Amino acid sequence: MTKSNTINTGCLLCIWSGVLFLFDFVNKSFAFQRILLRVFVTYHIKASSNYVTRTMKQHSRYAISFLFVEIFGVFIAILNLFLTNAFLGGEFFSFGPAAVKYIQSPAYDFNNPLNEVFPKVGKCTWYKYGPTGTIQVHDAMCVLPLNIVNEKTYICLWVVYITTAVVTSIILIYHTIIL
Repeated sequence: MTKSNTINTGCLLCIWSGVLFLFDFVNKSFAFQRILLRVFVTYHIKASSNYVTRTMKQHSRYAISFLFVEIFGVFIAILNLFLTNAFLGGEFFSFGPAAVKYIQSPAYDFNNPLNEVFPKVGKCTWYKYGPTGTIQVHDAMCVLPLNIVNEKTYICLWVVYITTAVVTSIILIYHTIIL
C-alpha cells in the first residue's frame, strides 16, 4: 500500500463518518419535530373540540346574520340583472342567448341581433348657422365605434351576472340546508 492510497482512504473514511453523523443529526431533529408536532396538534384538536362542545347552540345569532348576508348577496345578484335589463330597454335577458346564437351561426349570416341593442352606424342630425344666419339642417351617417366595445362588455357582464346569480343561489340553498 502506498502513502497516497492511505491518505485517500483516510479522507474517504472521514467524509463518510461526517455524512453519517449529519444524517443521524437530521434524522433525530426531524424525529423531535414530529414529536413536537404530534403534541401540539393533539393539544389544539382537543382544545378545539372542547370549545365546540362547550359553545354548541350559542352561535345562532352569527348563523342568522350569515344567512341574511347570503340572502342579500343573491338579492344583489338578481337586482343587477333586472337593473341592467331595464337600462338596456328590456333587451339584456335575451342579449346573451342571442350573442351565443350569432357566434355559432355561419359566417355568411349578416343578421346580427346584437346590432339591435348596440348599433354600429346611426343617423346624425346637427344644426348649423348658414351664411345668411338661417339654421341649416345637416344629416349624415355616423359611425359609433364605442358600441363595439359596449357590445363585448355587456356580453361579459351577462355571463358574469348569470354566473354570480346561479352560484350565489346554489350556495344559499346549500347553507340553508346545512343550518
